[in-house]
Amino acid sequence: MRWCAEEVAFGLFCEMRRMGVRCDNYSVASVLSLCCLEGTGFGRQVHCLMVRTGLLGRGSVVNALLTMYFNCGSVAEAFEVFGEAEDGVCDEISFNVMIDGLVGLGRDEEALTMFKAMREACLRPTELTFVSVMSSCLAASVANKHVHADAIKLGFEAFTSVSNASITMYTGCGDS
Repeated sequence: MRWCAEEVAFGLFCEMRRMGVRCDNYSVASVLSLCCLEGTGFGRQVHCLMVRTGLLGRGSVVNALLTMYFNCGSVAEAFEVFGEAEDGVCDEISFNVMIDGLVGLGRDEEALTMFKAMREACLRPTELTFVSVMSSCLAASVANKHVHADAIKLGFEAFTSVSNASITMYTGCGDS
């Protein structure tokens, strides 16, 4: 039987645990990135391990969990992780993961709400933030124009990816 790389990685992670080797944010983020392949069962076990070991205080672990849950289509679990993250752990990357995950699952209004929450938390949107929000055709074209205006105000109009996303946004929504 030929083993694939994912099976080897899962096996090594389990062997590491059996040997008493303490996992860190790097090993956890790596194994979580593979968890959607077989469903969320193993990922939920790793999530519980992170709660017990206190690694949920690391942004990289929270972001890996969010990504795993979104890749598996488990939006409720992603929101739960995001909501339970310690103060100061959720940063621009965490918000980007939430926004991109919601957009990827067609939950455009929730993505826009998360974008607004990011702004209210005084976090500066990134290029990825604007590309993610603009890539979905939100029902309210007024909101689209506000997102585009924010991108321009913050100097992202010079980024090719943001310009392309704004073109896609306007053509997809019927605005010219």
